[in-house]
Amino acid sequence: EKPVKEGAMTDEKPLKEEAVAEEKPIKEEVVIEEKPVKEEAATEAKKQEAAITVRRGIVSDPSVLPDSNDPDEVRKQVEFYFSDSNLRFDKFLFGLVGKENKWVPLKMVASFKRMQRFKDFATIQTALETSELLELNPQKTMVKRKVPLDTNVNYSQIKEIKDQAQSRSLYAKGFGEETATTQFDIEKLFEPYGPINAVRLRRDEQKVFKGSVFVEFKNDELMEKFIAMEEKPKYKDQELTYMRKKDYVEMKIQDIKDGKIQAQDRRTYQNKRKQQFDALKLGNGRPDNRGSKNNQDGEKKEKREGGHGGRSGRGRGRGRGGRGGRGGRGGRDRNGNAADDEHSIPKVQASREQGVKRQREDGGNDAGNRDKK
Repeated sequence: EKPVKEGAMTDEKPLKEEAVAEEKPIKEEVVIEEKPVKEEAATEAKKQEAAITVRRGIVSDPSVLPDSNDPDEVRKQVEFYFSDSNLRFDKFLFGLVGKENKWVPLKMVASFKRMQRFKDFATIQTALETSELLELNPQKTMVKRKVPLDTNVNYSQIKEIKDQAQSRSLYAKGFGEETATTQFDIEKLFEPYGPINAVRLRRDEQKVFKGSVFVEFKNDELMEKFIAMEEKPKYKDQELTYMRKKDYVEMKIQDIKDGKIQAQDRRTYQNKRKQQFDALKLGNGRPDNRGSKNNQDGEKKEKREGGHGGRSGRGRGRGRGGRGGRGGRGGRDRNGNAADDEHSIPKVQASREQGVKRQREDGGNDAGNRDKK
């Protein structure tokens, strides 16, 4: 009996090892197949999350507006597209118009999102015949401004235009979360007190509505008349906070100086500025037209020869051209007050500590005596 048992044990052992050997590759194969699936699912989830983040920003949807054939509404919308308040910041439309004030196909304008509710093309043509800002070609198939947008301006003129827009604008807060009709509801709220040049919803870095807006009136008088009203309009039965935009900007600057809020760092501010389109700054925007290519080439030559270009036009010697050679550290004034971004949204870039550091670098010169960009 003993040899038989040993033989039986000898026969069973290989079977178990064989079974283990067969199962092991199967498990490994399953793991190999599942890993790419998990990674792919994670990647897809990230893509969906990113897409949701983008979509959750701008919620207002022109498709919810009712169809209309009102010529006044048509004219008002098209004139806004080509207005001074919008055209200079509209990269796509200005790309069609250009500095030459070229004709734009009317059917292309009719295809814009906020124009799609005007179903009758003939109504659009008729409405624009009486426009004070726009004109049609004889065939009524092309449209352009009667007076071109003036883009031949220097930095001082751009700053003056911004200051004028700010002086006729107000800040309003308390609109809550954005819905599909928020943009249009706010426009209707201010419409009786106009004409209104633009209503701009303020948004954060993810394009999420902050619950506040800048409203640009046609002139200073209309804005001041609104501010002076004892009973100002509510939004959906909610009280709103109103103040002049200029006062709002000054308040934010003071809050930064007092340490209540943190200033945006210079690099982030400059990157944001680069992403914002402004037709008035194409080749211009610097004192004495220093933004042009020919002038930059001349400055390079001056620097090689030890010429001018310093902070006050004198240079620092040795041909370096100083900090002001090609615009230097411009982009804000030397008191730390930033130019308004996102169509004049206030930002302040310089902190007190940074100002002290620059003062040491400049040999103790008074920051208030430096040139402004």
